[in-house]
Amino acid sequence: STASSPSLLTTSVVIVSAIFPLLALLSVILRPKARQISQQPLRADNWWIAGTWIVTLAFSILTWVFSSMLGVNNYKIDPSMVRLEALRCVFIGPFFVDISNTSVKISTILLYKRIFSTPKFIITAWAAIGLVAGWGLAISLVQIFETDPISAAWTERGSFNINTTAFSLAQAGTSICLDVLVLCLPLPVLGQLHMPTERKIAVGVILWLGAFCVVAAIVRLVLIYQGNSMIVDSTFTERKRMAIEAKLYIFVIIELNCSIIAACLPCLGPLLPGGPISGFLTRRARFFLSMKSRSS
Repeated sequence: STASSPSLLTTSVVIVSAIFPLLALLSVILRPKARQISQQPLRADNWWIAGTWIVTLAFSILTWVFSSMLGVNNYKIDPSMVRLEALRCVFIGPFFVDISNTSVKISTILLYKRIFSTPKFIITAWAAIGLVAGWGLAISLVQIFETDPISAAWTERGSFNINTTAFSLAQAGTSICLDVLVLCLPLPVLGQLHMPTERKIAVGVILWLGAFCVVAAIVRLVLIYQGNSMIVDSTFTERKRMAIEAKLYIFVIIELNCSIIAACLPCLGPLLPGGPISGFLTRRARFFLSMKSRSS
């Protein structure tokens, strides 16, 4: 019966999908406020992060829509319709996740490019943006054409063109690698700036607030692996499998929204005592560039 059939969309999933976008929205709103206080115009990174939040909100809206259709904690519709609607949710959802993951990485790189505006770093930043954009496009295309025909992803009338288990692990794993790459981008330039070591470490810690998102992404990767393992393990009940899937869903939401928050935090210096951190870094980077130019 539907009453005894566990739903992927639990109460915890719905609550998390409502709370975390609000926290992310607060950070997005405070970001232009900080720019206004420091009397600086909005740049590309500000618009990219706002667009990222819109996509992430769309993922939460998708969660609410399917929760209303399928039921929370337990399915409320006819069992024959459950799988079709659940597969539609599983097919649509990852596109919002991938777009958001790609966009927040690009926004972070654009922020670094604005702060550390040295010629070499600008070239490196554009190369990184190209890599991230290419990754996002490739992941989305694979997901669209993973079945033949495309509708087979939710109708199950067709065939799979790829190993979806391996693909889900590869997608999460490569996203983590790109996150680490993006976090490491400014470290060489930061290390060469003329400031006390303690200040460099403090700034590095601020720029590495995104490491928490990497932790959330790693947890998501582990849950994906556990969920895939359950498919071939007959000892796991449907309720246990759905519990793992619900945890996975929660960490996807946490990762997406915390990535936005982490991308905004380094820009909120003007709102705190001590002045604008990003402005200080920008001045330091440009001063270093001018010193290098004079000595050459």
